[in-house]
Amino acid sequence: MASEDPLQEELTCPICLELFAEPRVLPCQHSFCTGCLQRMAAPKENKPVRRGRSRKNQNKTAEKALEFECPTCKETVSLKERVIQSLPRNFHLQNITDSFQKSRNSEGKRKRDSESGSEKKKARPLMCSVHQDQPLDVYCVSCRRPVCAACVQDGDHKDHTTGDIQAAYDTARHTVRESLALLEGRSKNMTWSLEKLKRSEEKIKHSAKSLEQSIKDQCSNLKKVVDRQEQALIAQTKAAKTRYLQRQKEMLSVYKNKHEALTKELELTKHHLENKQPVNFLMDVQALQQKLTDLQRSQETCDVLFPHTSLSKCVDFRPTLQTLQGMELSHDSSSAELTIRASICLVDFRTGPAGKRRYSSAVVWQELEWRLLIENKLSTVNGGQKRFLSVFLQCLGRTDSQGAWSLTVATQLRILPQEARGQMFQKWLRHRYDSQHANKGWSEFIALEELEKPGCGLVNDGRVILEAFVKL
Repeated sequence: MASEDPLQEELTCPICLELFAEPRVLPCQHSFCTGCLQRMAAPKENKPVRRGRSRKNQNKTAEKALEFECPTCKETVSLKERVIQSLPRNFHLQNITDSFQKSRNSEGKRKRDSESGSEKKKARPLMCSVHQDQPLDVYCVSCRRPVCAACVQDGDHKDHTTGDIQAAYDTARHTVRESLALLEGRSKNMTWSLEKLKRSEEKIKHSAKSLEQSIKDQCSNLKKVVDRQEQALIAQTKAAKTRYLQRQKEMLSVYKNKHEALTKELELTKHHLENKQPVNFLMDVQALQQKLTDLQRSQETCDVLFPHTSLSKCVDFRPTLQTLQGMELSHDSSSAELTIRASICLVDFRTGPAGKRRYSSAVVWQELEWRLLIENKLSTVNGGQKRFLSVFLQCLGRTDSQGAWSLTVATQLRILPQEARGQMFQKWLRHRYDSQHANKGWSEFIALEELEKPGCGLVNDGRVILEAFVKL
């Protein structure tokens, strides 16, 4: 609150807006009351320390670690335990404050004495502006103003409704007090609303900070999953490369030996062709022709056994990529609940072979890795074949791969509606997971024909959204 006295402003604590009491100097060189500093530094769960409390209680409050903003310069002040009482006292400021307080008390006493003497004198009544010798001692109700008796008898307020001026005064004061009370109530409500808005602002900041950390943790877990998938695929590629190169080496050795034998036979055949003796040539021609026939067959066999060079059929990363692209995750690894969501294309399950699987990406929860397993199952129902969507919640084990583990959870597997008229399809189960039992769910979760019924509202653009809600 601003003061008309500049000196009083300089001697007023910015926190309590009162004159300094035991001022102490912060590291930023700004001074505040000792009690105000203790109230600022007090933990939220403790009651604030007031000036009237004993120094013993104040010391107990100051025993905790202190960190707060300076109300004047907004600089963060970090203090160690029990240090407020050790902050330097501003004795110079305290002496000036004490002198100012004594001076103000003396002036107030003189002023009160002067007012007391003035009140003893009878106040001169206000006089009528028209009848200057007549006091305003009557209240005109019609005009709602004080008038004199002459104005009522022969003046402008003749025949007006009049009343007692003291009664009018009491009524007016009562009306003003009621209006004042209403406004004070509104002021309190506004103060409460402002405090609530401030608290909401802090909650929003805290919620945003928690959400940012959760996003960072989730993305970090996702990166780890992608890295593991990458390492696994690269390991498969290297293993396939080793197998193919070994096969290539073996084939190369076989082909080399056959080529050497073929070259030798070709040279022998050319040598026989150079024989100028018809009789000798004709005697060896049948054996020579048989060797040539055998060599032709051997060459045909070599052509059939020529190896493939493409590894794409051995290591196909496209299903893993599709799973990563179609997954939707929402979880907090430290919470008591987990939600895994995956978007699945029904075309593959409708036309693909039975037993075809899709996976959501793994997420970390309760120090264990979890994912959804979705499988195309062909079952016999009423003498006919029917395709089912099988859904399992799969636990892949501990992230550190060390020690035995077990966990009992309740799981709600569900298909989310994608239209306004659709209804969620869901099933509950409760199971105990351990290192020996990784899959829990339903082998026949829902028939594909039920998902594709008109008006079902669970399929959009050929895709369904599967979700597993897990809690301890």
